[in-house]
Amino acid sequence: MHLLAATSGVIGDGEEAVDLDQPPGDILILSAADSELAALSSAHAALRMKWQQEFPSLRLASLLALRHNMSVDLWIEKTARHARIIIARVLGGRAYWTYGVDELHALAKREGIRLVLLPGGAAAADEELVRLSTVRPETCEAFRRLFAAGGTENARAVLEHAAAILAYGEETAPPPVPHPLPAAGLWLDGRVIIDPEAVSLAADSCLVPVIFYRALVEGGFTAPVECLAEELSRRHLAPLPVFVTSLKDPASRSFVTDLLRRHPPWVIVNTTAFASATGGEGGDPLATADCPVLQAILSGSSEEAWLENPQGLSPRDLAMNVALPELDGRIITRAISFKKDAAFDPDTCCNIVTYAPHPERTAFVAELAARWARLRKTPPERRKIALVLANYPNRDGRVGNGVGYDTPASSVAILRALHGAGYDVRDIPQDGNALIERLLAGPTNSRGAKAQTSSAIIDMKQYMFHFRMLPEETKKLIEQRWGRPEDDPFFRDGAFHL
Repeated sequence: MHLLAATSGVIGDGEEAVDLDQPPGDILILSAADSELAALSSAHAALRMKWQQEFPSLRLASLLALRHNMSVDLWIEKTARHARIIIARVLGGRAYWTYGVDELHALAKREGIRLVLLPGGAAAADEELVRLSTVRPETCEAFRRLFAAGGTENARAVLEHAAAILAYGEETAPPPVPHPLPAAGLWLDGRVIIDPEAVSLAADSCLVPVIFYRALVEGGFTAPVECLAEELSRRHLAPLPVFVTSLKDPASRSFVTDLLRRHPPWVIVNTTAFASATGGEGGDPLATADCPVLQAILSGSSEEAWLENPQGLSPRDLAMNVALPELDGRIITRAISFKKDAAFDPDTCCNIVTYAPHPERTAFVAELAARWARLRKTPPERRKIALVLANYPNRDGRVGNGVGYDTPASSVAILRALHGAGYDVRDIPQDGNALIERLLAGPTNSRGAKAQTSSAIIDMKQYMFHFRMLPEETKKLIEQRWGRPEDDPFFRDGAFHL
């Protein structure tokens, strides 16, 4: 068994056991949301100052660091068994952290510890988690409502209520009233605005809404959004940061739909994960704007992990921020921020994680948005559109191949739609078969007689210029696998003919 010391708050995708090695504390809170941990850390610092250090001790931990059973065992032995109250926000319910929930339940029963098991996010009450808690259902519900409301003010109420229970008991400590952050709103100059009419825009503004999760406001993680807004402004665009609980949340959907109706955008930059059109009613709220939607990625990994990974993004990031958003027709761009340890909080013995913007990649996305905006201003008849079809492997029977799709018929439908929208598209093939026949009449990568014609020529000097810049080991591998350039079937007359 390989055991890692928890030296960083940024958790990777591995399944190694992690030793958090936290000293005991009166109140223990587990959460998978970095924004919640940051809000709780900030609230605890304020309460310690107010109470002159007499406030109960607090330990915070990321649930992502306790996915391995051995990690759970070590944390229970060193930390949890000494606690007076444990609050765990279990994203996905017991099924997603079965061992941890069961072990905490057994510990609480054995040691007489108050255990509050809650669902993650803004989810409704979870009856199974309530049943496995060792406090009254009313106490679980009071904490659930505070966490669901979000933000530092409610985080402070969580800690004050936990302290009151420890001091006076559940029956005596009155449940606090949550102060909810709205499900959706605008984030302008560090302020929350919930009235779309409060936005004042020039008539010729190139509006670019930037959609992001409300959790970033809750935890003070808005630096990537603000960095992107600055880059958009430098390119004479009008950024409008919009936070949402989720694009599947009814209140958020309503807010976004109303905002886009009042202020039609030129381009949208979306940073929320998953897919919208596949869940909930009403489809994708961003689709109502009829403009390009760029998907920018706030990576859940560190920049170091991203640099070391041959694939770049982690499997979780690829699924949540690339594969699923593509179902909504998002235009995938780049990761513009990465997780980073902001500071170690000695009072809670937890590394507080934040999102660190990546200036170069943020500028790239802003420039891409500016170019889409310029394209929108260009009349359709002056736009240059290309449909790129597959031609691999090198057989004519694979031209335009797409597994599960009738790519030729789809291409003809797209050409007709472009013509109907005012694009300069002429002589459209009658159907998919006619399109393929026309393509095969020209150069292809087949090794047959038609290979004597070509649409792209790369001479040997140009090829060798690039080949010589490769590392020696890479050049050897290419030569071993493919042989000499002049022996390639597409090489003749001193050049590659493709």
